[in-house]
Amino acid sequence: MVAKGKVHYVDKLPGFVALNEGKIEGLITYHIENGECEIVSLDSLKENQGIGSKLIDCVLSEAKKQGCKRVWLITTNDNLKAIRFYQKRGFNMVALYFKFTEKFKNYLDI
Repeated sequence: MVAKGKVHYVDKLPGFVALNEGKIEGLITYHIENGECEIVSLDSLKENQGIGSKLIDCVLSEAKKQGCKRVWLITTNDNLKAIRFYQKRGFNMVALYFKFTEKFKNYLDI
């Protein structure tokens, strides 16, 4: 995954897994550097069950333990559901980049 020009190998990042009776119901990964924590990925297999919120709480707790002053993330501006989700959890939109992803539309993931 690429964010702000940095490549993240999600399978190598620290994170938390939400389990229910041994079955994965959600996953969050993050990267901590220079006193900041970036939430790199968040996936919840069951919506509106509080799984995503609990996973975010885990990262916020870990970031606080490690002395982070800021927790941030990136989502696309067309993902209104995600934007609302993050805003309800206290995140604020600080930048909007128009047509940013258009320059990547011809790339092929191999």
